[in-house]
Amino acid sequence: MIDTLKQTYLEAILDTNRDLAFQAIDTALDKGHSAETVMFKVLIPVMEDLAEIVRVGPDATLAQLYLASQISAEATDRLTPLFSKEKKTIGKIVIGTAFEDFHGLGKKIVSGCLKSKMVDVIDLGLNVPAERFFKEAVAQNADIIAISS
Repeated sequence: MIDTLKQTYLEAILDTNRDLAFQAIDTALDKGHSAETVMFKVLIPVMEDLAEIVRVGPDATLAQLYLASQISAEATDRLTPLFSKEKKTIGKIVIGTAFEDFHGLGKKIVSGCLKSKMVDVIDLGLNVPAERFFKEAVAQNADIIAISS
């Protein structure tokens, strides 16, 4: 069942079909799989598979990767309240685009992928001065500052 679910979810996000991706998740939950199982046995492995697909060849476009990361981030937000134990993140990151940079696509892809890997992401947006990165990282006790450009 899990392998079939992973394949269905991968195909759905590669087709940028949010409804089909969520239907796969709902089916797994309806069949008795826990939110943790869906997250750690389906979503995260599929995002890792997607990264490998992108790494080894041009089988996925930047737009597909962006939408896949957004679907998976939304799925993560939907699943984590259903966890039987409190959501545990693996770290905290402050991310934004550098000052005078208004291109946010790469930042959004990275943010979505990180969220699906259970990283707490604080997105500062576009055109962020260096001082704001520093102040927010200190205020949030962030592990990493990521500056997209």
